[in-house]
Amino acid sequence: MMSTISVTSPASSIGLLTIPQARIATGVETGRDTELTMLVEEISAEIASLCNVRGDGTNPPTLLRETVTETWRPGTECMSLPTRLYLSRRPVKTGLTVTEGGATLTENTDYRLEPVLGAIDRIVASQPIPWSWWAGFATDYTIVAVYEAGLVSVEPELRAAAMELARLRWTDKSRDPGLRAERVDGVGSVEYWVRAAAEQSVPASVLDRLARYRTWGVG
Repeated sequence: MMSTISVTSPASSIGLLTIPQARIATGVETGRDTELTMLVEEISAEIASLCNVRGDGTNPPTLLRETVTETWRPGTECMSLPTRLYLSRRPVKTGLTVTEGGATLTENTDYRLEPVLGAIDRIVASQPIPWSWWAGFATDYTIVAVYEAGLVSVEPELRAAAMELARLRWTDKSRDPGLRAERVDGVGSVEYWVRAAAEQSVPASVLDRLARYRTWGVG
């Protein structure tokens, strides 16, 4: 069952690197701040996409800490809901509140949170039950979760992935997009494949570093 989300307290910036860190990654010692700022924004957005971070259509997706309101409206699906719902953002840190059909639920009595997975299980007497167990009797049945999720600061592994991707994308930008081969008599030759932006590959080393930040569950 899909949900809708609204970011009620967005991150002040989606950037995963500082400008000094971007300089180290690209080898640019001075100047070009505007280009580096754009590069940081671009690779941060790319990483969010690679990690399946869901946006709300207004604010750009990010792995950094934000406050989110997520709503499920089962409708005709309500009689076949699972016992577990996956939140669109993780890890969940603080401030989780859950309401079902307008009633506020109590953690560890009515639901159980798995913060790393970003999952909430509906329970009664410590036993899991479907979220829709009484939905058929409610005319306005919704499940609403309000929570804070994401990173307060960029962890070393994520920063390393961002720096490697920044270096690669900066190299791509620096190349002449029309150049396929170049030969200079008496000096040598240069030849490389040119990749369209949509075809840019992501190194396995970057994907490996991002693996634990990916969201696999579906709300």
